[in-house]
Amino acid sequence: MDIVGKFIADKKIKSVKKIARTTFLGCEVYEVQFNDDSVKEYPEWILKEIVGDRVEDLTTLREKTVKPIVKKIMGIFLDEEVNLDDVEYILQKTSMSLSESIKRATEILFNKKIEERTIKDVNDILESKNCINIKNQKKHNKK
Repeated sequence: MDIVGKFIADKKIKSVKKIARTTFLGCEVYEVQFNDDSVKEYPEWILKEIVGDRVEDLTTLREKTVKPIVKKIMGIFLDEEVNLDDVEYILQKTSMSLSESIKRATEILFNKKIEERTIKDVNDILESKNCINIKNQKKHNKK
């Protein structure tokens, strides 16, 4: 994949390499390193959509990322010949499933159910990751 020197939003691509991991649906994944030495992994099909020849804003990046996902979802609806009455229900169920997964993952992260969490728990996690400290509202230096 020849994308070195091109851009993803406002970040210039320094290097790209295919990694051993694949997505849930079997798509190849690439590791992209940017000129600021940050690194991010992208599925090949998304990478092809979001790489550009010039700097773009984050709103444009979001649109470029969402558009092919919507296209895939619409493709599933077409392939399955989903009834119009079922579209909203399917979208609601999908949203609920995602929300439940996020809730459960957050409970695992905090090691507590949401009703048992406190602001101190949030602060402890932020401090452990060298992020913003709630009390001091300052960013800790990354180690």
